[in-house]
Amino acid sequence: MTSEEIIKAIDYKKGHFNMVQYILREKPEWSISVYDIEEDRFSVEKSKDYQQIKKAIKDYQTEIVCYSKEDKRIGWAWFIPYNETDEDIVSDYSDTLTLNKWSKQFEELHRRLEVA
Repeated sequence: MTSEEIIKAIDYKKGHFNMVQYILREKPEWSISVYDIEEDRFSVEKSKDYQQIKKAIKDYQTEIVCYSKEDKRIGWAWFIPYNETDEDIVSDYSDTLTLNKWSKQFEELHRRLEVA
């Protein structure tokens, strides 16, 4: 494993980075914009680049917006990275099939990590 792959695997445990990786993997036709709440602007617009999205997600409240290949807004999530645990970082998200599937796989991941 390369150091970049190891860092990405560590990120996978954290709710917000897990969600971004999941969306990019499961919906490669989607793009993600990152809204910087403190600066009141999009810091990344319609990207499929994990590193660019990760870098734009700050240590304070951040929102992501997902867009379809037709450029329609189809989902969002609210991140609070300074919450106490990796599981609590995703504060809220839109009720969509994809994000509900993300939630189930993320809960299963943390169940498996508790047993390990």
